[in-house]
Amino acid sequence: MTAEKLTMMADQVMMAKALEVDSTSTSESDSSEKVSSSSSDSESGKAENAKSESVCRNCMRECKVCKTHGYLSRSKIQELRDKIGILNREVIGRDKRIKGSTDRINELTKKIKTDENNVEQFRKENEKLMLENREISEDFDKLKRIIKDSNERNSKTHKENSHLSGVLQAKEKLINEQLDEIVNLKL
Repeated sequence: MTAEKLTMMADQVMMAKALEVDSTSTSESDSSEKVSSSSSDSESGKAENAKSESVCRNCMRECKVCKTHGYLSRSKIQELRDKIGILNREVIGRDKRIKGSTDRINELTKKIKTDENNVEQFRKENEKLMLENREISEDFDKLKRIIKDSNERNSKTHKENSHLSGVLQAKEKLINEQLDEIVNLKL
């Protein structure tokens, strides 16, 4: 049931109670009029009252009074109260679920915000690490080139050393021969 139906049923209950109050006050005022009026007036008042009551109780039309009294019998009123109680519990249950959902939404929203902040921090840290990695890669490439150049120089130096060693040996041999000749000439 919707809130509109609940409101409509509550309005009908209130209207029935108002009619009960009106009918009791009307009957009390009618009875006080009966006592205070003269005998001829009281007979005509009773006749009019009886006429209006009989018309109202047994009318074939659907007047508000008959319709409301017929609709709101004791069992019907209790049934409506039970329905209203059930609907109130359902509304309260829904309100609790809505509050729980709202609290969960707020909790998840806070978590999303903190996660977004964490993601931003991780992104910045990742960029920093990528820059650091790029610098290390560049330094590594420089070191590789330096090592390659050093190896080439070492190879060149080794060849030069080998060549110079051969030249030195040849010159040493030549000097030794010349010394031997000088020694032989002197002797």
